Amino acid sequence: MKIPAYPRTKASGVEWLGDVPEHWETKKVTYGFSRIGSGTTPKSDSDDFYDGDVPWVTTSELRETVITKTKACVTRSALAAYSALRLYPTGTLLFAMYGATIGRLGILGIPATLNQACCAFATPTLFDTRFVFYWLWMRRPILISLSTGGGQPNLSQDDLRQIRISTPPLPEQRAIAAFLDRETGRVDRLVAKKRELIERLKEKRAALISRTVTRGLPPAAARAAGLPENPTLKPAGVAWLGDIASHWTVSPIKFLVSTPVTDGPHETPEIFDEGIPFVSAEAASGGRIDFDKIRGHITTEDHKRVAAE
Repeated sequence: MKIPAYPRTKASGVEWLGDVPEHWETKKVTYGFSRIGSGTTPKSDSDDFYDGDVPWVTTSELRETVITKTKACVTRSALAAYSALRLYPTGTLLFAMYGATIGRLGILGIPATLNQACCAFATPTLFDTRFVFYWLWMRRPILISLSTGGGQPNLSQDDLRQIRISTPPLPEQRAIAAFLDRETGRVDRLVAKKRELIERLKEKRAALISRTVTRGLPPAAARAAGLPENPTLKPAGVAWLGDIASHWTVSPIKFLVSTPVTDGPHETPEIFDEGIPFVSAEAASGGRIDFDKIRGHITTEDHKRVAAE
């Protein structure tokens, strides 16, 4: 989709952003929301603080959607005991400040309180919340790149308060947000249909494999291979297997392979960087071995010992 450019632009004053429409202004996020804050986590060993009627949002629930239900709720006693545990109104924009979910977003569809990893932008004055939602979504990679911390990247409330947003007048913000709601919704629906199609194709593949390895090739493929078409069937003698082609036999798999079938060693051999690949169940998926997920390598001597077990 090609969106017509605005007739006149100007430098945004933000190096990475470049030029913006001439009538847009650059505003600091702190000037556009009356409340910017976070929350906290009440002590988990107190029965007085949890299983109440106050929704409590954690960053695991930030998935670029409107939040209408939370996994956990806290009590009014928790609100009274923790000054940092504030109740934010419907429409509040949430941003995950650190950890595995850093940069994830959500908008409250209900009044709720938060844990300490969520930053809340509430009660907008100069901004349309959904415009800022999309703006932060667009800027997520840059914000994450500015985060600090080794094992756990971190953005503080102060970092987020310094954000400068190039914004059009409120009516235009609302028009942009409505356009993005409509167009991203259309894309989401297409993605959902594709996923549904993929699941159906997976089912079809499984059914095709099951039918072919128990009944033989379909008529056209059998004819091309010079094999009998539509062979008669007989009970396999195995309850879950059902009927098979009448000229087939059913044998234990151990009689069909030259190497004994075992469940592997009951003790994990010593693992090395080189040697014979040592495959665990995690590395086997979809009928293939993912060698990027193998445990490591074992020696030839351990391989001979393991194979003999």
